[in-house]
Amino acid sequence: MTDDAWYAYAVLPAAAPTPRLPGILPEAGLVSLPAGAVAVLASPVPRAAFAEEAARDHARDPAWLAARAAAHHAVIMAAAPCLPFAFGALFSGTAPLLDWAAQRSGDLAEALERLDGRAEWSLLLEAEPEAQDAHLCATEPALAALRQRAEGAGPGTAFLLRRRLEQLLPGARHAHLAGRLEALAALLEEAGLEQLPEAMPGRLSFLAEDAALAGLRPALEAFNAGLAGTGLGLRLSGPWPAYGFARALLAQDAAAEARP
Repeated sequence: MTDDAWYAYAVLPAAAPTPRLPGILPEAGLVSLPAGAVAVLASPVPRAAFAEEAARDHARDPAWLAARAAAHHAVIMAAAPCLPFAFGALFSGTAPLLDWAAQRSGDLAEALERLDGRAEWSLLLEAEPEAQDAHLCATEPALAALRQRAEGAGPGTAFLLRRRLEQLLPGARHAHLAGRLEALAALLEEAGLEQLPEAMPGRLSFLAEDAALAGLRPALEAFNAGLAGTGLGLRLSGPWPAYGFARALLAQDAAAEARP
């Protein structure tokens, strides 16, 4: 066994050039490893630098983690369009890494074709809690009635009614956000854009060509204008490497392997 492990950044088209910049560690060069119809961009790294004990030390060192995450992202940005691995993807050697890629070469190549000319974008619904609560208490009948009763009640009753209002507001915020996200998802569907599975609350991610995004912008501006006074605002973020697209692809792959 060698003293090197292999840190994986992304899956690339087989003919893609290898970016010329440092890897996850300053001394770690980038290598493009052919795997059928695709290639895997990776770096040999000292096994000891990512061993369990070292990983615990790194977890207590935010500066080290930030520098490594920035290096990972820089490589992904330089390699795009690609299918990026999540930060920290480590293989014990080239054999298991290339075996992983070769078994999925056709699916990975097809996914890269779907990315051609498209970038990943995110729509974020950002909340200002006080303004959102004021909007909900003015527009949701049950909350409005509760607030009105609290304003007209004696000190003891008013305290209990305000406590009840505080208990109801988190659920009302969640429902409000969920309803606006559903409306945003409908806009994406109407525009024929591919929505990606999303783990972050309040965000929708999708793939789009430049022309499709330009066609969507007026609808997004109108949507954001309709949020005025609600305590929510819409922000478009991107373009990004296809982190969400790749994450969904690999999750489907893991689910398929888990089936009996």
